[in-house]
Amino acid sequence: MPETGIKFQDKFFHFGAYAGLSALWGLFSVLQKKTKALSYSFLATLILGIVLELIQEKVNPLRTYDILDLLSNCLGVIIGTIIVLIYFNNRTLKN
Repeated sequence: MPETGIKFQDKFFHFGAYAGLSALWGLFSVLQKKTKALSYSFLATLILGIVLELIQEKVNPLRTYDILDLLSNCLGVIIGTIIVLIYFNNRTLKN
């Protein structure tokens, strides 16, 4: 990524990517109207973020593990899922 001078800019990218991914999977899960689908999508996205961060050094020696990247991934998953929950709770209350 091009350098913008923002401290920890890659952490914002990690957060945004996982928030978007979890929101999309969460939206798909809610639209499926299956029991516990949102919980499963949350867990799957969370596990994906953790596992990819842990194995990236093994797959590509030019990449390194960073605990702040892992935390950004996890926080993105949590916030993305909360956004889906808030959106659908407000929507069902209005209808």
